[in-house]
Amino acid sequence: MENNNRKELKNKEIWYKRWHVMYTFNFLALCFVIFLPFFISGKSFVWDTGGLNTGDGFVQHFTSAVYFGNYFRDIILNLLNNHELVIPMWDLRIGTGYDVLTSLNYYAFGDPLSMFYIFTPEKFTGYMYSFVIFLRLYLSGLFFFIFLF
Repeated sequence: MENNNRKELKNKEIWYKRWHVMYTFNFLALCFVIFLPFFISGKSFVWDTGGLNTGDGFVQHFTSAVYFGNYFRDIILNLLNNHELVIPMWDLRIGTGYDVLTSLNYYAFGDPLSMFYIFTPEKFTGYMYSFVIFLRLYLSGLFFFIFLF
């Protein structure tokens, strides 16, 4: 009886591993096919529309990612250098002067993948922003199938 349970568990583990490898391969293949024309033409997920403020990717999400990274790097550096935990709650440079948590809750604070921005220098945030988009798509599909099974 115990041997059958172990065999079933082993078969299930092998099936999950195979499924995960197949999903990852298919995801990467589709991303290659879908996004290759963007990269060949030199396009990115971050663009400025020439001051028209119509691109949410640049005006809202990318700017919030840069702010989020700088915000937490400042907190960490202050903690390491001055041995003080100072968490700024208000900033008049964002929005209409709302508190930081409310203004960035939709863009950064509610998303665990935003932690990558803390460890990314500001000049490379565009690359990390593109990577997080791919990672978010990959994890969405992965967790959806885990939910189904």
